Amino acid sequence: MISAHQTTSVGRPARYDKTQQRTGIVNTFSMRFQPFRLRHYLDGVPVAALALLLSCSCALAQSGAGSIQGTVTDSTGAVIPGVSIRVVNAATNVASNTKSNSVGFYQVPDLFTGSYSVTFTSMGMKTYTRTIELLVGQTAVINAKMSPGAVTQRITVSGNAVQLTDTTNGTISSTLERQRINQLPMNGRNLLTLASDTVPGLEGGDRDNGLMPEATEYVADGVPLDNDNFGGQNNTYGSMLPDADSIQQVSFDMTDTPAQYATPGTAVITTKSGTNEIHGSFFETAVNNYWGVAKTRNDLASYVAPPYVRNEFGASAGGPIVIPHIYNGKDKSFWFFAYERYSLASTSEEQVSVPTLAERNGDFSQMIDAGVLQEIYDPATTAANPACPLPLFTTGAPQNNNWCRTQFDYNGVANTIDPSRESPGAKLLYSITPPPTNSNNPYIEGNLTAPDAGYVAIPTITFRLDQNFNQNNKAFLRYQQNLDYNRSLRNYPSDQAATIAANGFPAGASGFQLIPEAQFAGALGYTHIFSPTFFAETNLSQEWFMQYVGGGGNPDLDYDKMLGLPNNFGETGFPVINGTTTMSYGGTMYQYQENQIISQIDENLTKIIGKHQLEFGGRIRHDRFYYLNSRNADTTSFTTFTTGLGTC
Repeated sequence: MISAHQTTSVGRPARYDKTQQRTGIVNTFSMRFQPFRLRHYLDGVPVAALALLLSCSCALAQSGAGSIQGTVTDSTGAVIPGVSIRVVNAATNVASNTKSNSVGFYQVPDLFTGSYSVTFTSMGMKTYTRTIELLVGQTAVINAKMSPGAVTQRITVSGNAVQLTDTTNGTISSTLERQRINQLPMNGRNLLTLASDTVPGLEGGDRDNGLMPEATEYVADGVPLDNDNFGGQNNTYGSMLPDADSIQQVSFDMTDTPAQYATPGTAVITTKSGTNEIHGSFFETAVNNYWGVAKTRNDLASYVAPPYVRNEFGASAGGPIVIPHIYNGKDKSFWFFAYERYSLASTSEEQVSVPTLAERNGDFSQMIDAGVLQEIYDPATTAANPACPLPLFTTGAPQNNNWCRTQFDYNGVANTIDPSRESPGAKLLYSITPPPTNSNNPYIEGNLTAPDAGYVAIPTITFRLDQNFNQNNKAFLRYQQNLDYNRSLRNYPSDQAATIAANGFPAGASGFQLIPEAQFAGALGYTHIFSPTFFAETNLSQEWFMQYVGGGGNPDLDYDKMLGLPNNFGETGFPVINGTTTMSYGGTMYQYQENQIISQIDENLTKIIGKHQLEFGGRIRHDRFYYLNSRNADTTSFTTFTTGLGTC
């Protein structure tokens, strides 16, 4: 610690690895126009040549709404125009009405996942009723075959059918239904883990068929949930994705993703909606070392498991909006709210090496590694001497050196430094370094048993409002809030204990990292049906996300100056100090912040012409990315050239 050389470090721990350093504000505007898409629903008849040049994709909305469509025929196969079709949501009693056109084709748009009853009525025909379970963003096909008879006569196809194959487009997709979300185990209630276990080709929940995580985006009711700093979800999933109890369904489009989506792989999340009946849930999961002592056969009977308290609890509820004596929203106005909080407080013991009490007073006479005393030499005695022998353990054979130094010796004790020659910086480092807790040789085994304490807390709020003004106008408002606080030992570049408070240095000046994160995501959707053959969906959304990575203690102090170390660039924060005999100091490097705001306007239009369906639309997306570049303190490295015999 007597001499040192200084370099500037620009690294980042593995979790925060970046290939580029960015500073300032990035504003990106993008406009995406969904190409005209023409689809034909007449069996056995080829699509017009123009359609072969156009992208064919399903009529899915970014909000996750789907549709029911098909062709109405009689018992001879002839199409029936003007048939009245009524689609009713079993949970909300919200109805949508339309008519089959001149070629018997119909489509009912803007239907969110749920159970629906579809009724076909026409003069001179028996009423035909069919029930279906509509999945998120699905285009379900019901081709009704009506028989002659009185309208009062009814043909009912019983049982809730679920169409698992969509023949209207080439997209390869998977659906994670509410039932599976409820039934499948989720350790940690991580949607990414559940997606990875149930969706073929989705590695880690955000790698679509081997692509980078940036190629997969999660979209909740039209609002993107993404971290553009690192891409994907795994790095910050706790502060990105909604509470599992608030999710109705998730659709994963893995191959040939429709043009209205921004990435090759897209996961479309649909939030639960309220119904005519108040419904809700409550859960709590507790994992606690109090409930059992985890120990191996080699542990003593008195062994006590380290503190570990993990708790997940939450509640959700939904129903109609009812204000007594003022407003009754049954069949038209609905609310849903969900709250979840995840927390984990754990402490594990780690064995690390720190300077012994004797070494802190200059006595290195017991600095023995692999049975060999590690000799240290006084740099002040360096002199030219062509006959100076190197120690045998450094070469394996006698060898002369052109320069020679005298081994440290104080009061007749070899390998001991006069305490008066110890630098003030070294004394300060020793004062904030935890003392050893046992007599182990720190060069062989850790002599400090230190607590590795971590704490994380993530409260999540989700709510959604649905309003059905009439059968031609519907709207929803959706909001999600995630707050994440994470505190832990940084342990970089190697295991280390956090520093303690002393001589003006705060506790945890080196060793700890603090990572607060926050996300706020809102979406407003509106659907208008101009006619049975022309309808539009408009979706406005915005995601605001913040992540700060900082060190413990007070990262704004100039610790280099306090330690008497050079600081050529005037940077604040605790420096990285490498090359000391035992303890390494990871410092308060990699302090940075990102703020991103993603604003979107999506417009999807559908026009039915006979049995052809023309889909077109566009998107305006504004990405604002602010980045506070890493405030990296200096790196100070000590080497063996300082007190070694050397070969130069």
